Amino acid sequence: MKFFPKIGLLVFLCLGGARLAPAQDRTVLRDEFAALPVGLFSSDVGPLTEYHYLPDAAPKGNWTVACFYFGPGWGQAWEVIQRPDGRHAMRQNLRNKTVRHTHPMLSAGDVLWRNYRVGTQFTLPADSGGRAGLVVRYQTNRRYYFVGVEGGRAWIKKIAHETSFRVPNETTLASLPLHLAPGAPVRLEVTVNGPDLEVRLNGSTRLRATDGSFPAGKIALLADQPAVFESVRVDMTEAAWRKFRAEKQRRDDEERALQARNPAMKLWKKLSTKGFGVGRNLRFGDLNGDGRTDILIGQVHQHAAPFDSYAELSCLTALDLDGTVLWQVGTPDPTKTHLTNDVAFQIHDWDGDGKNEVVYTMNFEIVVADGATGKTRLKVPTPQAKPPALRFPCILGDCIAFADFQGRGRKGDLIIKDRYRHFWVYDNALNPVWSGDCNTGHYPFPYDADGDGRDELFIGYSRYGPDGRRRWTLDSTLNDHADAVVVVPQSDPAREPLLLYAASDDGLVMLGLDGKIQRHQHWGHCQNVTVADFRPDLPGLEIALINFWGNQGTTFLLNERGEAYREFELLNMGSLLLPVNWTGQPGEFFLTNPNPTFGGLYDGWGRRVVAFPDDGHPDLCNAVLDLTGDACDEIVVWNPDEIWIYTQADSPLNRALIRPVRNPLFNESNYRAMYSGPGR
Repeated sequence: MKFFPKIGLLVFLCLGGARLAPAQDRTVLRDEFAALPVGLFSSDVGPLTEYHYLPDAAPKGNWTVACFYFGPGWGQAWEVIQRPDGRHAMRQNLRNKTVRHTHPMLSAGDVLWRNYRVGTQFTLPADSGGRAGLVVRYQTNRRYYFVGVEGGRAWIKKIAHETSFRVPNETTLASLPLHLAPGAPVRLEVTVNGPDLEVRLNGSTRLRATDGSFPAGKIALLADQPAVFESVRVDMTEAAWRKFRAEKQRRDDEERALQARNPAMKLWKKLSTKGFGVGRNLRFGDLNGDGRTDILIGQVHQHAAPFDSYAELSCLTALDLDGTVLWQVGTPDPTKTHLTNDVAFQIHDWDGDGKNEVVYTMNFEIVVADGATGKTRLKVPTPQAKPPALRFPCILGDCIAFADFQGRGRKGDLIIKDRYRHFWVYDNALNPVWSGDCNTGHYPFPYDADGDGRDELFIGYSRYGPDGRRRWTLDSTLNDHADAVVVVPQSDPAREPLLLYAASDDGLVMLGLDGKIQRHQHWGHCQNVTVADFRPDLPGLEIALINFWGNQGTTFLLNERGEAYREFELLNMGSLLLPVNWTGQPGEFFLTNPNPTFGGLYDGWGRRVVAFPDDGHPDLCNAVLDLTGDACDEIVVWNPDEIWIYTQADSPLNRALIRPVRNPLFNESNYRAMYSGPGR
């Protein structure tokens, strides 16, 4: 009996009269791509998905773009084509010759799939020797079995993260020489049963391997060279199907029970921002002194490539929670809404008089403005530009942060930086005090590490004292920049806090305050990190870490020492994991994105415990903070046209509440690592 029915030229042949698809088998996936429209399947939105949910990057049909990377061709990797016979096929267009730690992949199925048989047919129009074939037992886009062809051989390989910087940890389980004629169809079928993997290729080549590392997982298409996949089919025995359905039912029932137990979301506010709205570029704080939180909206102008190095504010709009515009600086432009980096503006009580100012950069000036009116109080030129960012004589300002280097008991010192190399410190009168040169990463973390009442500055992989003297640096040790840095306190008071870095392609790096590496996990491109009490049953605070470039959505849950206890993959467009005090009780949640299908609030076990209502709300951006004053958080979601704010459907004041200690609102950034510590 044929495993595949005849579909054009697609015929799967049996060996030795074996029945590959017995009558009791159940087809759990069959896709000839007919339901997908012809055209680009991949998304070319690139870095916008670092902190925006974009439907362009969401799953389509049965398939999800499992990996994308920066560089030419990745945004156009996968495309649905129409063959001469009118049937559809999935084509991979990219010739990936240099990036070996990630691969163009499309995933499908369920991580609970255990024992199954998957088959496909593909062609390599002009075989370059690159990798192409199937992935089975796909745990995440960094842990799976690859089965296919590469370099004139057939392979079964196990992939499990990396051994070092951008060096994949691959184990060959089986291999045989194989000759492929360019343009000839490659018929591939893989059976996984317990620890056993069996491969049939072109009806004759057989490979077997035994490995129990990954007991279950999805499937994926993978190609490092141009390839055309004609169809995919997955079959299970009836027993395997029943076991999967039971496991899935238990998982779904558990999440439904958790969602029923937690307060649902209720719409609290809806504001119009049409004409002056933005993507993820808001700041929150009391601007007019009425004791309520207001919203500051920053539109952007991107001068020249690379656009993330030469962007600045073009318009600021102050809005209260009733939707009233308080003031506006600059000219609004509905085309200047999205950015792929930070720009420099904050709300902060700069002079310590109990009223907030707005501090921002615009037109090559650092400006201190009255929070209530937007009128300029003080301004100075931005620092002189230094190599390599020399397009303009002065910097535009990549971000602003505040610290207390003088021990005055308030954050009255200003830090401003260019994109990756230099930073400057100013006092409360905007006089330059000291500056530094290092691999700055994206956003600094001021912290009083020695308890003397003055902040040290952890910026990139360097520590500076309050006097501007560099205490240590790992710039020559680590390769990529720091996407985020945060201090992780330990439950044992005898143990010093640890520095945790989401270190881009360097993975996760944990240091002591002395700069010595205590843990280095090569887990791909670690993008963002949040520290909070996600698991009250564990000592100390837990860590949620998420990846982006090359392996987006891979998520790790760790204990206070950086030891992973859960690894899974979120269908998460946007790399933020924001802590949410939703119930006021021990055990915070984290927010991925606001989409009703692919987003929601998750607990410290990785379960979706609160879902967003399917009510037409914007889902491009999100933020989390307490706006009602009841200690529990509200969730702000928005796009350039409108802002919606959700609160709890029940009354949290009916119970004793916990109010966590969070990062100050005046040090806000799209790259800010989040800390949410024990509160009252």
